Amino acid sequence: MTDKDAAKKAWDEKCHKDFEAKKAWVKTKTPDEQKEIFAKNPELEKACKADALKVKELKAKESKKIAVHVDEGVMHVQMGTDERFIIDACFVDEFGNEAAVKGTPYWEVADEGVVYVIPSPCGRHADVRPAGVGDTYVTVYGEGAEGEISQDVHVSVVVGFAKEVKLTISEPEVL
Repeated sequence: MTDKDAAKKAWDEKCHKDFEAKKAWVKTKTPDEQKEIFAKNPELEKACKADALKVKELKAKESKKIAVHVDEGVMHVQMGTDERFIIDACFVDEFGNEAAVKGTPYWEVADEGVVYVIPSPCGRHADVRPAGVGDTYVTVYGEGAEGEISQDVHVSVVVGFAKEVKLTISEPEVL
């Protein structure tokens, strides 16, 4: 079993699919609709809040070595082969307020030989892990008010970040 398969299996075992589908469905509703749904099902509200907390905890544990910068509107992430990170997709309206999308957002990777993505059941978060060394794009898609919308993240995976310097000396030569 590959690392990707093992991670996916662990994620699936951790989540109850029917309940996860309900949580994902709730996230597509407006805040007022969510309040109504949560009033009828407090356990669902508790589970949704726990999901948000888990994502925040994972983000807090992330390595401080991962380099992130934005250049000409594109987010760039550089990570080592021994690191991972979580991407959160926050869909917004024309005023910058969080907005609902139709259905579940989905993720694509341009080159799966560089990274692979394990999306959360709700589709709004993704665990990005290295598969090799190189550059690729990770894209999230969602169905907005006027059709499909998307956002790219450029990801560079490097062998690792230096932690120390090791010097070697060649055999002595006669001049």
